[in-house]
Amino acid sequence: MMGKFLGAVTVLAMMFGIAQLTQAKEGECGTEGTIEQRIAQCNHTAVHQGYRWTLVTRTPSGNEIWRDDTTGFLWSDRAPETLALRQAREFCAAPARGSDVMGRLPVDFALPEISEARQAEKHGLFQVSATSSRGWFWSSTLSDVGSLRVREAFIYNGASGASGPYDLNSRFAVRCVSRQTSNR
Repeated sequence: MMGKFLGAVTVLAMMFGIAQLTQAKEGECGTEGTIEQRIAQCNHTAVHQGYRWTLVTRTPSGNEIWRDDTTGFLWSDRAPETLALRQAREFCAAPARGSDVMGRLPVDFALPEISEARQAEKHGLFQVSATSSRGWFWSSTLSDVGSLRVREAFIYNGASGASGPYDLNSRFAVRCVSRQTSNR
């Protein structure tokens, strides 16, 4: 009887786009070793509309790094403060070994392109990491606006999926992406 109930819950979760988790999320995990070793330590996945996400690390302060198993990209948790675009790029480009937000992983991170952010939204990052997805986030994609060719950058809203260009000096949330799929 319990198996049929869990099967029904799985079908309903898939129908309504609710991320399914393999284990309860508690405590730190995956804080040392290669990406694959960290994944094995965390032993935690989520599925959203058929897209699978794997928890790579959860730091002592609760920051998480998730891997989109479709693209292999690693996505950081939200930075602790809002930043202007230049600062956001610098934050993401800083060596991750010392950054708790980036899980102290020995891989390169960058500010995501708007297309990468939209793809991550489609794959369910903002359902998997919902508490850190509220508000507007920077992308690195620039846009020329109007006849004066004023430069702006695209921002996106993790919860609603909306996006559009905005002034480079405004302050928005930051989430970083690593396009590296291993750290041998």
